[in-house]
Amino acid sequence: MSLLFQTFRKAIPAGLVILLFTACQEPPTNNEPYPNTTLTLKALDVSSTEARLRISLTGVDSTASDTIPLILKRDGETVKSLDFVPFPRSGSGRADTTIMDAGLEPGRSYSYTAYRQSVYNTALIDSSAPVSLTTLDTTSHDFTWTIDTLGSYGSYLNDVAIIDENNIWAVGNIETDSGSYNAARWDGEQWEMIKITPAGSWPSYPHNAIFALDSNDIWSATSAAYHWNGSVWEVFGVQNSNWEFDGYVRAIWGSSPEDVYFVGDNGSIVHYDGSGFTHIPTGINIDLLDVAGNSQGTIIATGYNQWGNIGSVILQYSNSSVTLLYDMGDFYSSEYGVIYCTEFDGKQFLIGTTKGIVQYNPDSGESTLITNDEIQWGDNAYLAVNTIRAQAPNDVVMVENWGGVVYYNGNTWNDGTGLGDIVPGDGTFFARGMDYKHNIIVIGGESPVTGQAITIIGKSND
Repeated sequence: MSLLFQTFRKAIPAGLVILLFTACQEPPTNNEPYPNTTLTLKALDVSSTEARLRISLTGVDSTASDTIPLILKRDGETVKSLDFVPFPRSGSGRADTTIMDAGLEPGRSYSYTAYRQSVYNTALIDSSAPVSLTTLDTTSHDFTWTIDTLGSYGSYLNDVAIIDENNIWAVGNIETDSGSYNAARWDGEQWEMIKITPAGSWPSYPHNAIFALDSNDIWSATSAAYHWNGSVWEVFGVQNSNWEFDGYVRAIWGSSPEDVYFVGDNGSIVHYDGSGFTHIPTGINIDLLDVAGNSQGTIIATGYNQWGNIGSVILQYSNSSVTLLYDMGDFYSSEYGVIYCTEFDGKQFLIGTTKGIVQYNPDSGESTLITNDEIQWGDNAYLAVNTIRAQAPNDVVMVENWGGVVYYNGNTWNDGTGLGDIVPGDGTFFARGMDYKHNIIVIGGESPVTGQAITIIGKSND
């Protein structure tokens, strides 16, 4: 042993030597839980003001129980910190958590990164690859409106369908000097009166609903279904034994010629697959007044009893199974009140209710109520939402029974479409149906004063 080392050992206490030695050692990395995992980040969807992102940890042992801290940063700034127990999905080795980031600006790009923090200190020990996204821009609600009256006393329109600006259909009952009609078609210049009847001598019964896939594939309905194939109207429900419907059809929706749904009285749902009809038992007897679906095969049907015992429901049909999502029960203690209508906006289902608009995501099962106080209805609205139609999540139109119209541009709801300037909401117009496509809004209804059918066409000025 050298004289220098002996002198050093005598000068420094033994305990301090041990402390100096151990202080130079970094804590072993395998003390962190889940050391062999990978952190990833994915943008699930984005609107004008919100982004929904999923943070995933892959390679997780099935016995995971330790909590780890995660951080989500937007443009370098922390927007969310959370403690996460990564329970993996069965057999996948992957654990997920979903985060909603709100308060974003429309039409702006953002960059997100997820980080994993040490369980011992604030050090960041892992990060995901950056994810860039751009929020949807807001859309315009500047429309020019035209109002037409059809028929004489006793006329009304129940529903409308847009194919293009020169091919718009409306159905109901139209009384004229030349007879009764159950449909009208707009050709870009005028309305042509039409009788939807099959070949032969048939009466033109008033029709309740219409849905157009294209100009040669149109469905309309009474208690039976009528199909326009480009040449003639075919009728199903009289000659066809596989049509089973208890009452009148009230709404039609389809994704393709092989996927069309009819809903109506007494909880009736019928599906057409391109060759035949299948009755779908729902277990309820409440009238279904609207239906919508998405590309994943989820169908939402909504409605309420128009006569007799009050009741109102939201039904979901997916994977060949019907689920009752909402049953109003007592109106005054119910969560949403009466359920009127539904629409899929490309991201989520919108459901019109007495108390506002419900945003429902069938993938997560999450729902959010946008209250009537948040929706800037005009003075002419009575808050009975008749129809919701959307071109995109940032391009939504709602009409209520007495002609009040509100527009969602991706950021705000308001009644700034200008329709309130020409439809006073004093009981002279009652809306029954609406469609919104190709930047065109069409509303069909009636005048309780004159008894005439009324169409209102709004064309975007952008």
